[in-house]
Amino acid sequence: MICKYSNFASSVAVMLISTYGCTSGSDDSIFSSVGNQQSKPRVTQIQEDDGSQLNAIKAPTEIASVTYDVFVFAQARYDEYQEALKTDSKAVPETLCIGEASTTIMSDISLGKFTVSMDCMGVKLDDLNLSGMLGGTSASSFLRLEKLAARDKMIWTSAIGNVDFAPERPLLIGPLIQDPASYLGYYRSAESTATHTDPTSHKVTTAKGRFDVRVHSARNSKGEEVVLKKYERNGEQAIKFDKVMNWSIAASGFEGLPVTQTLAFKKIEYFWNTNPIMIPMIAVSGNLSEFIKLSDNLGDVASKLVGELRIELQVKKYRL
Repeated sequence: MICKYSNFASSVAVMLISTYGCTSGSDDSIFSSVGNQQSKPRVTQIQEDDGSQLNAIKAPTEIASVTYDVFVFAQARYDEYQEALKTDSKAVPETLCIGEASTTIMSDISLGKFTVSMDCMGVKLDDLNLSGMLGGTSASSFLRLEKLAARDKMIWTSAIGNVDFAPERPLLIGPLIQDPASYLGYYRSAESTATHTDPTSHKVTTAKGRFDVRVHSARNSKGEEVVLKKYERNGEQAIKFDKVMNWSIAASGFEGLPVTQTLAFKKIEYFWNTNPIMIPMIAVSGNLSEFIKLSDNLGDVASKLVGELRIELQVKKYRL
């Protein structure tokens, strides 16, 4: 079975995948995520295309409502936690903020507008702009069809909002999903020059950088390297998915350009379940303070939110 992408939408081009999930099965290995502890599901599904599907855009429809638990970590502390897990399975990360975010998932796996409530060490955070980071804003203001290209098993774009990329930057894997196993070990690296034009001052800023796209795999109970994984999380609603794919885009360079415009995060990692369509987990790492509204009432808390952060969304409950 071949799955075709039907649309793109969201400011990060968060995932163009078909409204019909299709995979070639999964193995018996399970990655679980309980509370603040996470281990990551791994999988990929991509197939190269000539770009013709990009001309058949259909309006996406709402297929699910979802509520995520949201965790904000200092990246350095989170790295320490990952090391501690190697010797202590009960280790827990130091969390700066804990909250909840609700949104909708569309048939193209884009995300609707987020409603977010966050508490940072006892102080309510004014705003965490997940909509600007992960979607929920109109794609037309960020992505233009004529700027998209399909090659090398990915969708590429030469422009996002007021930023031009030469050559194009990778946007997402795809656009066809066929045999997941054939993409075991998928990795691509692409250098690009980004040019940002300020819409008010018309000031032009240019910077070079690189994108690394990787599909993550793991070993199943038989010791075999696999791509399709299961995902489980215990909580308010028992979360179990068995057709989860995991891929990431990491960016380096692009100094002096606003992350809110380039969406060149240090790393953004997606976890998709293809059937039924669901996004059980998203993790974003980098200097993310541009997406956080800080106010005087945060006091000393504000100083802990300006460095390198990791923001993680884990599905809490959902309705199809």
